[in-house]
Amino acid sequence: MTRPHAAPAGPDADTTGRPAAPGDGTTPAVTPPADLRR
Repeated sequence: MTRPHAAPAGPDADTTGRPAAPGDGTTPAVTPPADLRR
């Protein structure tokens, strides 16, 4: 689950290991690194 570009996994992280929106455990956060990968 560890990714070099991902934040530490936690309650607000989705199954891919990416940081998620506050209060949401499934939606990846819209950040420059993650958004450019889409």
